[in-house]
Amino acid sequence: MYTADPSGTSLDLFWNEPLKPNGVIDEYLIYLGVNPIFRGVSNSFTYRLLTPFTDYELYLQACTSAGCTNGELQVITTAEITPDNQNEPLLETLGSSSIRITWQPPLNPNGNIIRYIIYRINPDSTQSQVHTVLNTTLRTFIDTGLLPFSTYQYAITAENSVGLIQSDFASQQTDEGVPEGISPPTVQATLPTEMQIQWLPPA
Repeated sequence: MYTADPSGTSLDLFWNEPLKPNGVIDEYLIYLGVNPIFRGVSNSFTYRLLTPFTDYELYLQACTSAGCTNGELQVITTAEITPDNQNEPLLETLGSSSIRITWQPPLNPNGNIIRYIIYRINPDSTQSQVHTVLNTTLRTFIDTGLLPFSTYQYAITAENSVGLIQSDFASQQTDEGVPEGISPPTVQATLPTEMQIQWLPPA
């Protein structure tokens, strides 16, 4: 039994008549474990509604009026397809200039995840690629050098050998920081015994 170009969700199975049928083949059966998934006289069958990138153990059985013979057990793997259902990351503020980003794999990886990419929307609405994670067992990153008391948005992209999926953006605000950029006040004498002092907010 063999398969041609397995897709992520189906297997097109084909087989030849036994080299020594020793009679008329009355039917073929294909088993998944102990459960028959096909019974008939044709030499092909499409097995559908499968899970991508998953091993299936199958064997073929050929029957004559005298009885049945089993073929060898075969392990056939469905193909990878684009990952699906990547949840948005969890965000945690770490002071006035840092945010921790944590995420989980997609609910349906549909293959081996080979990298994660972190995207950020800045307070001025520009978007940037912040970091690429090649060690996919590490699913946390601390983004530093941010502006105090500012809102940032983050999304996670998960990629396998076929394609990628991006999560929705999640928002988080940094903490307030101490004031910076304080200019000296201006002082002007208005009366012999009075002065006017003026200053600007921190830049």
